[in-house]
Amino acid sequence: MQSKNSWLDRAVTSAFSVLVIALVLFMAVQLLLSILTALIVIVAVAGVVGVAVAILRSRNRGW
Repeated sequence: MQSKNSWLDRAVTSAFSVLVIALVLFMAVQLLLSILTALIVIVAVAGVVGVAVAILRSRNRGW
């Protein structure tokens, strides 16, 4: 009769844990990349609008 925590059970549990950790890490990176892309677009648009407002204010003396 084998013990309850045999080396095979521990190996399978460890392999499954590594698989789950890799999956969670992959999902976190994908989520970060999707948020990062949207954030870069928002910051770029805000920067262009800010530069346009600064140019118009300097041309029209306090627009």
